[in-house]
Amino acid sequence: MIQAACTFLGIDAVRADQISISGDITDQIFRRLYESDIVIADITGANANVMYELGLRHSLNKLTIQVADGSTALPFDVKAIRTIMINRTQFGLIDARKKLTAAIEQGLQGAPEPVAATRVWEALRNGTATDMSPILGPESLKGVPSIDDDDSDGYLELMAKLNTAFEPLSATTEEIAACIVTIGEETESATREMNSVPDSASPSVKLTLLRKFADTLNVRGGDFDRLTNSFEQDLRELDAQVSPLLELIATNEYLRSTDDVPEFLDAISSLAENAREGMSGLGSFAASVRGIGAMTKILRAPGNTIVRAVARMSNAASLLDNWDVAAQRIRELQQD
Repeated sequence: MIQAACTFLGIDAVRADQISISGDITDQIFRRLYESDIVIADITGANANVMYELGLRHSLNKLTIQVADGSTALPFDVKAIRTIMINRTQFGLIDARKKLTAAIEQGLQGAPEPVAATRVWEALRNGTATDMSPILGPESLKGVPSIDDDDSDGYLELMAKLNTAFEPLSATTEEIAACIVTIGEETESATREMNSVPDSASPSVKLTLLRKFADTLNVRGGDFDRLTNSFEQDLRELDAQVSPLLELIATNEYLRSTDDVPEFLDAISSLAENAREGMSGLGSFAASVRGIGAMTKILRAPGNTIVRAVARMSNAASLLDNWDVAAQRIRELQQD
């Protein structure tokens, strides 16, 4: 992925473990860290040697880009720096390559935005570290809230909670998708059985098959109803954390300038877009189930259960649109 991005931009990428010049490998790595215009640090696994080398690189005001496997738990002080997280699927690798290419291009077009450590070192070198402005950037303390006795969660606490808060919702969403697939497969199977009944057969034969299908649909409809209830509950619990976090970012100029906020906003908007696409498919699913109920009253009760569950899920998913609107508002504030 890294090699592909560099090749696309005409950059000669050299891995630290593939330096071909004879001599002490450690000396050569340190020289490369000092002399290279661009360093791409793969901090997957938070390897101690890599972290040490990354710290050395941060003492220089040069372009440094961090990448890591999506499963890597980043240390606190590194997590605050924008890192391209890699989902090792075909689509995920393509997406990561695009992000890396864009980051390199952006960094080459102008002076790289230094991280806090780099600003401190530069200020100390230049003899200008007389206050907190080197650490917080050229805007100094503008927009930083005063410290008081408020015991409410701050940005980092809210972000830490979100790391685990999304897990129940993701698991429930996967179960819902599997349930819909099962209902679809069983509906197709019942349809095939119905179609295999000769035209000369009495209506009671078809009603017997439909009662069998209704029993199955009652079970699946109950599962679907339970899962959408869980989805609504999980999403509202998540909203209790996401909405305050978005509001905190929107009202705090300092937080809006932190490196990881754009990635968080993109994740929120992507989640909302995926939900909109999913709800579009659920609308078609509900319509087909409603059509089944018109065939016989035997199927109306389970059909209505599923239709009401879809409506509940759709109403809950509107919270994601609210997040997306808030994310767009923050982007507009960042541009002002």
